[in-house]
Amino acid sequence: MSSKPWPKALEIAVHLCLWAIIICFPLFFWGRDHQIGLHDLLRFAAMPAACAIVFYTNYCAWVKTCLLQKKLGIFLALNLVLIVCVLFGEHLWHEWLNALRDMDAETVVRKHGPSPWMFAIRNSTMLVLTCGLSVAIRMTANWYQSEMHRQTLEKEHTEMALKNLKSQLHPHFLFNTLNNIYALVAFDQEKAQTALLDLSKLLRYVLKESERNTVPLSGEILFLQQYIRLMSLRIGPNVTLSIDFPDPKRLAAGQDPQIAPLLFINLIENAFKYGIPASAKSLIHLSMKWNAANGILEFTCSNPVFDTAPISSGDTGIGLQNLRQRLEYLYPQRHVFTLKNDGSEFAVYLQLTL
Repeated sequence: MSSKPWPKALEIAVHLCLWAIIICFPLFFWGRDHQIGLHDLLRFAAMPAACAIVFYTNYCAWVKTCLLQKKLGIFLALNLVLIVCVLFGEHLWHEWLNALRDMDAETVVRKHGPSPWMFAIRNSTMLVLTCGLSVAIRMTANWYQSEMHRQTLEKEHTEMALKNLKSQLHPHFLFNTLNNIYALVAFDQEKAQTALLDLSKLLRYVLKESERNTVPLSGEILFLQQYIRLMSLRIGPNVTLSIDFPDPKRLAAGQDPQIAPLLFINLIENAFKYGIPASAKSLIHLSMKWNAANGILEFTCSNPVFDTAPISSGDTGIGLQNLRQRLEYLYPQRHVFTLKNDGSEFAVYLQLTL
């Protein structure tokens, strides 16, 4: 897998700025009345050329072959030899220019200046700094490429995990819904036939919309309402449904946020699965609140707990486990998911920041 390369425009800009500073730096030490001749240009060209040799030798070769391979000793030794050779070559260049200047008697100027050792110390310091700058830029580029590669791998891993979770969700949803329809067949075949038609609509949504990363909240609410109507066919008069959802039509006409599909269906499935007793009275409460001002969506679901419904806050069934993992992937640090069982009521609270 190829990682995203270091941006070419940024790389060129960094190099241009670097060499503009190196080349123009000596000019700041010239007097305003001093005229720059060919000899001066040739003399001052030595330092930028020396810096370029050290910089690109490290940038193009030694940082990758030595430093990144953790061969620090070899890297330092090679640079020491290179700097000494470059300083010697620069010295020969200056000596040759001085010999050319001395050949022209009219331009011979005898004046005292800093010792050659001072120039050697100054130039060697410049070359060491250039070497360090080369290492810094190349290491930054390498870090950028590694980070892009890591993010690409992480994204692909997340996408594969989400696809796996979705593939688990489809049969889980179908299995639970078919169980509910099977229960209808025993006492009302007409309702069972109606339920099969409703199931085909729900499956169409599950198979189509679950392949998308996000869906409109209004569409998800319509899907949940269809599912609740399907499940309502099997409940008796002893079960009361309390449903408080936003109006899908009003959402679609106004601020309709995008949300990951099929986040709430498992919670509603569990409410119908565990909240419908054989004879006792039961209240299943489902609520969803959308606050467009702060982008927070709140979902609550509660149902009574019966002896035949051994669900607990530590439930490790595929539905809740699947939901927890999807929330971690889709809304990291942007969700609150709590389960509470006080012995008489099981309650779920889910908050998403969209």
